[in-house]
Amino acid sequence: MADMPRILVVDDSRLVRMALVRSLKDHYEVREEGDGESAWQQLILDSSIRAVISDLQMPKLDGLGLLQRVRSSKLRRLVDMPFIVVSGEETEEERERARSLGASDFVTKGG
Repeated sequence: MADMPRILVVDDSRLVRMALVRSLKDHYEVREEGDGESAWQQLILDSSIRAVISDLQMPKLDGLGLLQRVRSSKLRRLVDMPFIVVSGEETEEERERARSLGASDFVTKGG
């Protein structure tokens, strides 16, 4: 299982992170962070990360704030990186804001 693409899962809920890791681990090497600020640091330091799956509501830096930093980064690898927003409280306004900031996709968490 060497050389699997590395992705970053960002959610303040450990249970959600565990569920996502369980779903993704057969095809990806998964890194986890519990808030947007820690995720941002990980993205800056780890150039092998190929995609982000992020919650919207998190402490320190929310998902939209993280998305905005990624898309406005001076690092080309971040600007072009796939970024999937996952939210349990989907509204059309959130979807539109995520799209306008450059989200690759928007997925609603199951209840």
